[in-house]
Amino acid sequence: MGTPPPGGGSPAPTGTTVKADAAFDRTGTLRSDGLYMSMLGTNFVSAGDEGDTNLGQRAIMSVVLNQVPPGANVTKAVLKVRRFISEGNPFGKFGAMTVDHINAVSSINANTFLASTLTASIATINPPAGVNASATLELDVTAQVKADLAAGRPISSFRFQFNNGPSLDGTFDQVFFFAEQNDETMRPTATITIAP
Repeated sequence: MGTPPPGGGSPAPTGTTVKADAAFDRTGTLRSDGLYMSMLGTNFVSAGDEGDTNLGQRAIMSVVLNQVPPGANVTKAVLKVRRFISEGNPFGKFGAMTVDHINAVSSINANTFLASTLTASIATINPPAGVNASATLELDVTAQVKADLAAGRPISSFRFQFNNGPSLDGTFDQVFFFAEQNDETMRPTATITIAP
């Protein structure tokens, strides 16, 4: 895995809340043909489909767990992402978006589009209020973060997808998620609470 993002530092003491920043090289858009574009090369990731190719897209969100001390008792973990609908009508065409907990530690490749699943459908996401409406999405990922820590995985990864896509209509239907390298408020993070 690549270098953790700035702000990693030493693990926090117990009895506190820490922020897990995005893993830049493990956060990005994975296309159904295997092409992966991380947030190192763009300021957003997307789920849905492309209009010119009709290829499906799935958004991979990963956060670094190095702020959590070994053996810590995690009592809560909340993944926070910023999203907006940029093009087309993905929720209207594909229905709700689902989220899988995946293992993306070693790599993200063509197999990750469907496989590498640890737990399927940990959350369902319905459309925000109106096309192009910004929304902050919060997901409880406590069980998934605890499982990753127990397994020794240095990151927690989640795959956002429309299971009923793509369509073959030649139009873009995508949800974009902000993934800005230089602005922590505009990229995926997780707030992790550790018991004393």
